[in-house]
Amino acid sequence: MFNQWLGKQLSNPRGIFAKWIGSYMEKGNKKANGWTVELINPSPDDRILEIGMGTGVTLNRLLNEYEDIEKICGIDISLSMVNKAKQVNRGFIASHKADITEGNVEHIPFSTEYFTKVYTIHTVYF
Repeated sequence: MFNQWLGKQLSNPRGIFAKWIGSYMEKGNKKANGWTVELINPSPDDRILEIGMGTGVTLNRLLNEYEDIEKICGIDISLSMVNKAKQVNRGFIASHKADITEGNVEHIPFSTEYFTKVYTIHTVYF
């Protein structure tokens, strides 16, 4: 029963445990997130999409390390994670370098062929 609950929370953090789940995923995915940042190797004109951005820390890291990126967008099905990611990236959102929205991979809320790179970390299970 706990495993089912945890699986549901990991796929869509919500409610009073969303903050804890987000922190848990942030710590647990740190190595994979770092590896992804290296693989993305952004170019100045890149428009990047992160699917399932969780708390938005990887998106934030990319923008901090590669200041010339044109834009990074993130989508997540969890409104709790969207709100946290917006808080973490509020400066980049204000300067139009980041756009974070609630959504899912079946209906990506952005123009076709807008992105030059797309990545996701640990979301295929869901």
